[in-house]
Amino acid sequence: MIGLSIDIETSGLDILQSSIIEIGVVQWDFIGNKPLNMFSKLVRHGKNEQNFSSEIEKITGIANSDLNHFGYNLAEVLFEVKELIKYSDFLCGHNAILFDREILYRLFLNQINYRLECHWIDTMFDLETNDEFGSRKLRDLIKIFDIPSFLDHRAFFDALSVILLISKTGFEQCYKNSLSNLIRISIELEYENREQAKRKGFFWNKNLKCWEKIIRSHKKSGYMMSNLKEEIIYFP
Repeated sequence: MIGLSIDIETSGLDILQSSIIEIGVVQWDFIGNKPLNMFSKLVRHGKNEQNFSSEIEKITGIANSDLNHFGYNLAEVLFEVKELIKYSDFLCGHNAILFDREILYRLFLNQINYRLECHWIDTMFDLETNDEFGSRKLRDLIKIFDIPSFLDHRAFFDALSVILLISKTGFEQCYKNSLSNLIRISIELEYENREQAKRKGFFWNKNLKCWEKIIRSHKKSGYMMSNLKEEIIYFP
């Protein structure tokens, strides 16, 4: 099975407006446990794009001048990625289904008229851990599984970290987990019971006034709480 790990750094968090400033990919043979292709590219600004904020530069270490001097044309980079997708069985990433996938789908379609319709393994939801209710942040998972730590928030290193996590925790189980629907479960609790939700990894949604968490549907049995609501947000 050939997987293509994709990570992007973006100009913001708005999936409808943000542009890609860096993309990193690692194509990996999970049966042979070896890399096949890998690259990292900065992406220069489009004609009508504004410089990204100093906050993004602080998080990633990427400067607007880096894109101007060393960036590649986005369409050309996407064509390269498309060629690797053709020879991959699935894509993988961290928090990719809800973020990277949405941005990539929009830009692949707009830039090169390509519909990115692939199966994804997402290490935020598909890794098996001893603490099912613990942190699912990439940096925390790397520490838990003793994966070598590289530069934070750089596309290639995050893409490689995803590959190493899947390999170390078991590709077969990750792939099996990824076949379930992704669901949002939510619950309304009295204020004094909030610690119950926190212990199970729920987060407070201030707009909907409820505690919520996103999980694979086959893991729902571990959250049998009264007044639990669920919504399917992604079909594999």
